[in-house]
Amino acid sequence: FLAAPIAAPDTSQGTCPVRCVAKFLLQLSLFDASMHYRYPHVILTAAAVYVALWCTRADEARIAELLMDVALTCKLTADASDSQALTSDLCQELETMQLSSQAE
Repeated sequence: FLAAPIAAPDTSQGTCPVRCVAKFLLQLSLFDASMHYRYPHVILTAAAVYVALWCTRADEARIAELLMDVALTCKLTADASDSQALTSDLCQELETMQLSSQAE
């Protein structure tokens, strides 16, 4: 899915902050089944990685690569119609869930 690994070359994939945050967000999305199943898997994953990149203050080039990969992936599937809008909407929902989980 991603052209380049999310982790830096010297970082273990298991402890990469972006990977950990993205996995947390995906697991958090399971608490809202209607949100979790409303979106295609590629969009759900892309939104989780996007929010994780934002949370870890990744540079803009990494985020641009992710969005390019999503666009290319969605062109190859039936999900191509509104992939950018869906990703944006879901990013907002995941961010809200993350903030509310931190408040508890």
